[in-house]
Amino acid sequence: MASTNSSGSSGDRVYDAARTDDMQLEMAVASVPSSVVAEPQPRPAGCWMCSVRETAARKLCSRPPHPGATHQDKAGKMPPPRVGGAGPVVCEAIVHPMGMTNIGYTLHMQNPNWRFATLVAGNSGRPGGAVGQADGTVDKLHAGHRTQEEDIVANWLITTCIRHGAHIGSKSRGHLYASKIFETSIHGKWGMRTPEGDDCETVQGVDYTLATDNGAWYADAWSVPAVDLACKARDEKGLFFDSNRCYQSSLVFVAGPNAGVSNTRPTSTVRRTFNALAASDYNHFVEGLRCALYAGLRAAAHLGCDVVLIPFVSGGIYAGPWKDQLKAHFQEIVDGLLQATDLGHAPLGLYFQKVVWTLLE
Repeated sequence: MASTNSSGSSGDRVYDAARTDDMQLEMAVASVPSSVVAEPQPRPAGCWMCSVRETAARKLCSRPPHPGATHQDKAGKMPPPRVGGAGPVVCEAIVHPMGMTNIGYTLHMQNPNWRFATLVAGNSGRPGGAVGQADGTVDKLHAGHRTQEEDIVANWLITTCIRHGAHIGSKSRGHLYASKIFETSIHGKWGMRTPEGDDCETVQGVDYTLATDNGAWYADAWSVPAVDLACKARDEKGLFFDSNRCYQSSLVFVAGPNAGVSNTRPTSTVRRTFNALAASDYNHFVEGLRCALYAGLRAAAHLGCDVVLIPFVSGGIYAGPWKDQLKAHFQEIVDGLLQATDLGHAPLGLYFQKVVWTLLE
């Protein structure tokens, strides 16, 4: 078992492990699907990308998808519902001050057979957010992140390394093993074509600054099945991920609209994904959010998950002027998607045992 050391603050804890060789690196990397495939199966063995703009545009929006998209509905036909029962499940809200993985672990202990999907409120211009670097390496691996994407990605990479006996590294020495996992899974699968540039062209073929006609521009989801996640805990050294309390969950990254961040440096991905119409028109903002959530829920259904954990997508800095209004409506938006009967398939709420909106407070 790896030991933990603190560099002084709760956000900078350094995790150490015994020195490892290339064989151990291969073990750590082998636990993560190596590529994105375009045509997923209901229970895929590998990572896959679910792009559902065409379906979302037809069923949730008033216009077809934008012509610049490089990929359309690759998710394929929806599988039959797995749950059924009395009717579509409804979204419940659960609060935990340590975050969504503590909620996930609690639910896992209630039913170890449940398969989980964790929706990640992703940065559509930069996989992994501030943790993922343009060259395929990672940085800022700690448990003190305030944003959900960075927190979940750091948790995934740290926990995977610990559980495979791989050295995690440090800021000065680099993170060889965690970087390899990142590079072979989500690096370059979406985001800016020129990460250090100032243009708005993305790998997924979307210029989010131009999303002015319908919400289908946001109907993408990217998945990494069955990764290890740990509870977050605190001791005298600060916050850390407790690898003794783990469970598995698929990660489903979604790209909600950005209505709140624009005044940053020219190369910033959040500036390059800011949408002025979403910042001035609440209905347009919500339409984009609904399409992002739909893509994520649909991806979770394809993965055969029983429980979906949903963060407050576009509810942080991306919410701009709409944070309070969105928080009042968010659960209603999710329930609308779970119960909808006009999406061309069975209601999404029939695919899951639980759908949980996770909150810190």
